[in-house]
Amino acid sequence: MKRFIGPLLVVLVVALLGYGLLKEDRSPSSPLEGKAAPQFVLKSIEGQEYNLQKMQGKPVVINFWASWCLPCRAEAPVFRTLTQQAGDQVEFLGILFNDNPVKAQAFQEEFGLKLPILWDPGSRVAINYGIAQIPVTLILDQSGIVVYRRSGEVRLETMQEVLKNLGVNL
Repeated sequence: MKRFIGPLLVVLVVALLGYGLLKEDRSPSSPLEGKAAPQFVLKSIEGQEYNLQKMQGKPVVINFWASWCLPCRAEAPVFRTLTQQAGDQVEFLGILFNDNPVKAQAFQEEFGLKLPILWDPGSRVAINYGIAQIPVTLILDQSGIVVYRRSGEVRLETMQEVLKNLGVNL
């Protein structure tokens, strides 16, 4: 009986770790959830200005990411699919976090992403949003209220569900 305890404990630990890594569990509630998103005006890496306040009236998806981030690379196809499905019903913004615009442009081309990449000099917007790690994705409703926040890789089905609940026809 004692010879089974060691392997049984190993199996139990592996099972618990696997469950924790695979389940879609939203991040612990953010102080931003249910509140108005901090406003910002940022320029894209192409030089176009984006003002969050002017985007009210549509849901907004904000993704803090970097080209060197492996989970960001893994979730890139999710954003490609969502931007194709949602069209102009949703504003998508990718905010570059501690990365190089040239590498970000290459990442965008590699994954066929059709969303603006915003440059956040000094990470001031990231700080206002409490970003300490990436990726982080937020969804704002039509009034600019944060209704969803996920730290870590997002799943397509979850994002689709949240957007559908906001009246987006996917």
